[in-house]
Amino acid sequence: MMNVALGLSLAIGGGLGQGTYGLPLKYTKGWNWENTWSLWSLWALIIIPWLMAFITVKDLMGTYFQAPPGTLCMVFLFGVLWGLGGVTFGLALDRVGLALTYGIIIGMTSAIGSLIPLFMRAESATYTATLVIITAVLICLIGVVIVSYSGGLKEKAQVKKNQSWKMGLAICVFSGVMSPMLNIGFVRGEELSELARDAGTSSLWSSLPIWSLALTGGFLVNICYCIYLLHKNRSAKLYSKGGVNWFYPFLMGLLWFGGMMLYGVGATAMGSLGPSIGWPTMMGVMIISANIAGYLTGEWKGAKGKPLRIMSLGVFTIMASICLFGYAATL
Repeated sequence: MMNVALGLSLAIGGGLGQGTYGLPLKYTKGWNWENTWSLWSLWALIIIPWLMAFITVKDLMGTYFQAPPGTLCMVFLFGVLWGLGGVTFGLALDRVGLALTYGIIIGMTSAIGSLIPLFMRAESATYTATLVIITAVLICLIGVVIVSYSGGLKEKAQVKKNQSWKMGLAICVFSGVMSPMLNIGFVRGEELSELARDAGTSSLWSSLPIWSLALTGGFLVNICYCIYLLHKNRSAKLYSKGGVNWFYPFLMGLLWFGGMMLYGVGATAMGSLGPSIGWPTMMGVMIISANIAGYLTGEWKGAKGKPLRIMSLGVFTIMASICLFGYAATL
């Protein structure tokens, strides 16, 4: 039986984790981005998910051995594609600035990550529910664009004159197409969750076989890019200046994977339409929480008036879409 209130609450909690996991980066001193990101990748994409999977999933390896090879390959492949989206997100941010990066990439991630699973499970959605979900996705997109625009006013983000505008937009589009692949992999790997439940695993943890495999694919992309930067910038030596810096990637990993786990449990609780409802809900809350966290930590200092009013309008719009997603789950 679907539990809409629980599912939406968990997806919202997932958005809070996803929106705030980057905060420890602000307090890292003496390290380059690749130093922190490589360790975050190790914690968030390998150690924490696999450790939790081995602890909570009964006969984890048996679940993988029973699954069709095609399912395992597709889940892993979608994880690799998602990893490409994450790496190019950072490149897009550098080329076209905050407003366009979030507006295009998070917008496309919300829409594609919601609508493709909806069409994959079209037989389980009523005509009315489908229309409501599509409407809610459009409203969420509008809210994301508004919040991103307010961030652009705050940052006064501009494209660097020596970089290609068209190339920046192309990177945004590529990242926007690749980033929702993790949610599509989640839907594609549903058989792994079913096998885990059949083996006696609680539904609370049954999505872990999917996440562990998919995130391993994403880890390979992230760690390869970090190794490239560590070599290019000769920044591996900075690890010797660690100290408390070693703790921050672990904390980031807990927040990030914790948010993803909450989404997975929430999507399962909402039934067959869970991925189409929970994913854009998590994305919307992620944008809201990231901006609120930025405001509380001083990123909006000096930015009063119009930027804050526009951000408030965007937050209200996203919250309205979340209400519509909740309504769609009851149809």
